[in-house]
This record gives sequence, structure tokens and C-alpha cells, in this order.
Amino acid sequence: MAGYFEKACDVFIHIDKKQSVTREEEEKLRSYKQVKVVSREYDVNWGGTSVLESEMHLLRMAVQRSDADYFHLISGQDYPTRPLDYFLEFFDRNAGKEYIGYLHLPHPNWEDNTFRRLQYYYPYDYAAGKRNPREVGQGTGKATTGQKGKTPHSR
Repeated sequence: MAGYFEKACDVFIHIDKKQSVTREEEEKLRSYKQVKVVSREYDVNWGGTSVLESEMHLLRMAVQRSDADYFHLISGQDYPTRPLDYFLEFFDRNAGKEYIGYLHLPHPNWEDNTFRRLQYYYPYDYAAGKRNPREVGQGTGKATTGQKGKTPHSR
């Protein structure tokens, strides 16, 4: 997916420590001009604070090392459905606008399982040596892309 962001983007990647990625695969990621950082700082567990910690780690590095106007957090299961130019043009046309929203919970548009993540404590970060049954067969890598745009004030 790093190749998708070949122009006008800076890419910052965190690979979950649990993922088996070879040195060669990591070096291939680093070989892309747009990839600024490949990190393996966190053992990311579903429902744990490690998800937020790894995201904040990437965003801190992105803000320090990129002059991007927008940052997009992309998880391992995400995949863009349009050509990159579509997204770049959209954010150029809408420079300075912020795209963040909220809902009061519980909300009928949220599935029950999603709201449970906020209702209950999942101690997966502290279950040392135990395999999280919810992660079987799922990747947990994350990437942050910084889009270089025309508005220097919004980050």
C-alpha cells in the first residue's frame, strides 16, 4: 500500500511487534521515497491502550517530520477505493476544512459490538503471553499519511 501514496504524501508506518516481517520487507518499505518512518515500537492489542499509543506515536513523528496539511490514519484492514488523485484533488478543493465528527453513545447507527469497546475494559495489553482470540487472522499494522497541500496553517 505504501506505493499507492507515491506523490504528494509522506508515509509513516507502524508495524505491530507481533507481525512477522522480514528485514528485507522492512527495507523494501523504507526504499519508497514517500516513506519517512517505519516503526516497530508497540505490541498492539485489540481493545487495548496500545492501539492509541501506537497511533499517537505515528502522529507525533508525522507532525515533527512532515509539512503536511492533513493526516490520515489508515489501519491494516483499510484500503483506498479511489485513485490517489481523487483524494488529493478533494483536499485541495476543501483546503482548511476539518473532517471530524461525533455521536452521542449509544447510538442506533453504531453496532452493539462497537459500543461494547467503550463500555467494558479489555485488558489485552496486560495479558502477557496470551494470544488475543479477536486478532486471529487479522493484520494490525497502521500507517499515517501526510498530504502536502496548499494551506500551511492546518495540521
